[in-house]
Amino acid sequence: MYDEMRYEDCWFARFYPVWFMIKRMGMVYLVFQFKYTQGMVLAVLHMYLFETAAILVFKPFVNWYFTKLEIFNSGVAYLFLIVI
Repeated sequence: MYDEMRYEDCWFARFYPVWFMIKRMGMVYLVFQFKYTQGMVLAVLHMYLFETAAILVFKPFVNWYFTKLEIFNSGVAYLFLIVI
């Protein structure tokens, strides 16, 4: 997936792998630090909403397939968290 990033035209493409790791560390932090589930779910919902919006605005991928894949993954996670 990272081979299909537009590094020349898009600063978000350079930041996206870092964002991916920050998001994972943030999720681990949220699971262990939040005392109530509602706050954790809302924080994760906002992280996925930010990621989906950034992918749609900056279009960091050369291939449209990976853009659709990332939007699908974020959308499914977002909907799953709404159901919870």
